Amino acid sequence: MNAFAVVSDSGTLPEESSFFTSVGHPFPAVCIRTSTERPEALDKACFILAGIDEVSLLQAVDTAVTMNQEGDYGIPVPDYVEENVSTKVVKIIQSYTGVVNKMVWRKF
Repeated sequence: MNAFAVVSDSGTLPEESSFFTSVGHPFPAVCIRTSTERPEALDKACFILAGIDEVSLLQAVDTAVTMNQEGDYGIPVPDYVEENVSTKVVKIIQSYTGVVNKMVWRKF
């Protein structure tokens, strides 16, 4: 919570940044990657995708820290703050089991 900035190549950094923003403890988050599986968090400005070269990384850290100091934290990703996730997952699995068995596994 008190880090100058979090710099990571973790794929969960977008979720962590969004979560901490949602509970009132935002932090400057910079991901050292060239792409992300979580573009929805990038769209909400929860973290910055820095790339993997020195210049891009330093610029991303500076941007994230400056924005955080100015109170520009981005906003939590709505899908990450849902409270009934388990219920939704069960319904999705139940709904698609027949389709997957038929179309993927060719079970009849």
